[in-house]
Amino acid sequence: MRILFKLLLVLLTTGLFTACQSQNSEVTHSDTALWPDIEKTAKPWTRWWWMGSAVDKSNIKEHLVAFEKAGLGGVEITPIYGAKGEEEQFLEFLSPEYLELLDYTITTADSLGLGVDMVLGTGWPYGGPQVEREFAATKLVVQKYELAQGKAFDQELKPDPKERQPASLNAVLAYDTAGNFKDLTKEVRDGKLSWTPEDASYTVYALFTGKTGQKVKRAAPGGAGYTLDHYSKEAFVDYIQPYDSAFAEIKGQLRAIFNDSYEVYGTDFTPKFFEQFEKLRGYDLKPHINLLLSDSDNDLGNRV
Repeated sequence: MRILFKLLLVLLTTGLFTACQSQNSEVTHSDTALWPDIEKTAKPWTRWWWMGSAVDKSNIKEHLVAFEKAGLGGVEITPIYGAKGEEEQFLEFLSPEYLELLDYTITTADSLGLGVDMVLGTGWPYGGPQVEREFAATKLVVQKYELAQGKAFDQELKPDPKERQPASLNAVLAYDTAGNFKDLTKEVRDGKLSWTPEDASYTVYALFTGKTGQKVKRAAPGGAGYTLDHYSKEAFVDYIQPYDSAFAEIKGQLRAIFNDSYEVYGTDFTPKFFEQFEKLRGYDLKPHINLLLSDSDNDLGNRV
């Protein structure tokens, strides 16, 4: 009797296991049938450093074929500084020769089912020879003046002489000890403020639009220049003009452009900062600049 019971138990267990296997097999088959085709955007891509942009058609094709065989979905081209001893092979960024090889890269990659992205510049961060000082990376420069009640102030407003980069006056704001605020920007004539505080003593903040002076790091040949003011739409529109013209000359189409690295040091301002702040935040920041720039720890200042 025990032997019969054990035999029935074995048969029952085996049957259940077989049934589970069958069900799992059906689910797996169903999932496989529903699984989408693997597109290039679902595959890993690789960063492709173009050292000195010293590339040629033979090597471009050889590498792209190897990338495709390795199972990659595409490449991210970043032109960068070149290797010593290879200067004769360097190509000027966005030159006709460079664009010809970029176009060849795109069309060859497309024939292999690969995508091509490219950084909108060389090295990092965004910047280059087309960036005029007006549109270069910007910082806030502050100069403070203490004005006694009833005492006339008649002085040219200048940033600290330690500032190596030129700076233009953006706003002149005054605050008394009670927190009352006056915008004196319109009182300035030819860079000079002539004003007498009649009702109280004031601390005057002269706010300047300064420049960081930063230039593109690890720029490729033809890509050196000032770093872009990343906070300014006008600066960006001006920055992309050479690319609009250059890309119109090639037949192939990049899949996308990207920013390799946002390493813009010391930039915290842009010429239209106050206008955009009020538009986005719903209030004027100028009456609170003294709190924002204060070293003291207070609740309102922390929230500003």
